[in-house]
Amino acid sequence: MELKKKALIITGVHKNIEHLFPSITNRTQEELLTITSYGVGISDGYSCMMRNVILTIYLEGIEDIFIIGEKTSKEYSIRAEDILSQIERIGVQSDVIKTLNYIQAAGRGKDILQWLTGTGDIEEIIQKNIEQIKEHPLVPQSVTVHGFVVNTETSDYEMILSD
Repeated sequence: MELKKKALIITGVHKNIEHLFPSITNRTQEELLTITSYGVGISDGYSCMMRNVILTIYLEGIEDIFIIGEKTSKEYSIRAEDILSQIERIGVQSDVIKTLNYIQAAGRGKDILQWLTGTGDIEEIIQKNIEQIKEHPLVPQSVTVHGFVVNTETSDYEMILSD
């Protein structure tokens, strides 16, 4: 039995752009599956987010992936100092941060706060995600990956990059 082909949307946690998904993807709501995350960033090719993308491709018959981010979302303006003060406020010791920085730098080349906050450039995030998905050895070459940025004030959207 062949699965009905569907599209996967990777987007942020805020729901204020969902009404645009059928227009952006040219699909009905029934043909769309959505994975939400705090920010649309995929931290690496073997993260939980990437695992979810790969499983969704195979188990749900995904032929298109749409990475859709909000232009002005607070998800992309996280300041390292703010996160650090929150972490310290709940009692995480500086030695723990130093240890995590050591581990993080060895594995990914950035400190723990850079890993948590990411880059503030939504277009760069989407572009990197597209490349990461397309280049993953478990993602079929037949899957097309698209990127869009939505202006929530005007409901306008622009394509970032597509196969």
